[in-house]
Amino acid sequence: MTRALRLCTAHLALIAILFAALEAQQPSQRQPAAKESQSAQSILGFTPAGAALERHVEEQFLKIPSPERAREWHKYLTAEPHPAASTRNNELAEYIAEQWRQQGWEDVVLRSYDVLHSSPREVSLEMVAPVRYQATLREAAYDADEDTKNPRVSSAYMGYSTSGEVTAEVVYATAAILKTMPCCAARALM
Repeated sequence: MTRALRLCTAHLALIAILFAALEAQQPSQRQPAAKESQSAQSILGFTPAGAALERHVEEQFLKIPSPERAREWHKYLTAEPHPAASTRNNELAEYIAEQWRQQGWEDVVLRSYDVLHSSPREVSLEMVAPVRYQATLREAAYDADEDTKNPRVSSAYMGYSTSGEVTAEVVYATAAILKTMPCCAARALM
């Protein structure tokens, strides 16, 4: 199926920046003594005046990210499911673009592309013998995790698989248990 998608690379880049900002703000990782010794040292390729200016700019830059703001962004970005091609995904792309414009980025452009996108109409998994059982393919709801109660979170599915129905014997085999290997090899499962 063809559907216009918003470029979501910006979303991933923002998350990476936010996590880097959180790491930079961790007090346990700061070393004041090292910072003092750095300011006394020159930076390779900089004059002493240039090194002082560069350190000042870097100090100002490190004050920009705040863990509180990163938490707000993370909460907003993860508040609802946003799979590719969804309305929410496009809303987040617009939100990130607007955030970047507010931060002074001059040339923020969102592009649309026509691509093939896999989204199932129906997914089911059943056991037909020795007893009949139909799996829900959803995580059980837990009070500690509100996302487990969100009906907009999709159930598990395998993207880009072919449509069809398969009925076959299930063989449980793990690579860690060597006893299962002859069984798998005999059934051409390896």
